[in-house]
Amino acid sequence: MPLPHASSLCGACVDVCPVRIPIPDLLLHWRERAVEAGLTPVGERAGSGMYAGLATRPRAFEGAGAMLRHTPWRQTGRSLPVLGSWAQERDMPRPSAKSFRQLWKEGIE
Repeated sequence: MPLPHASSLCGACVDVCPVRIPIPDLLLHWRERAVEAGLTPVGERAGSGMYAGLATRPRAFEGAGAMLRHTPWRQTGRSLPVLGSWAQERDMPRPSAKSFRQLWKEGIE
């Protein structure tokens, strides 16, 4: 099932397809089928589960964000499974000193 994940789903293929095959829709369908069949990688399932657990607990999400903002990204980014290859060829952006939520509160008050 790697083929449905071989696209960024940007839609450029639909623009150039002479018969207007809805390729992104088809790929999303096959991605959904892969998830239903349990064919997604263990790391992806674990990461999604951890994110869902944090995202539903605001204090835990805020704490994780604070921890990540203080992580030395230049080294850590290269060792992360998802970002490792990407980070080998790029400089990791420097994280913001404040979270989006902190900036939002400051803008409102």
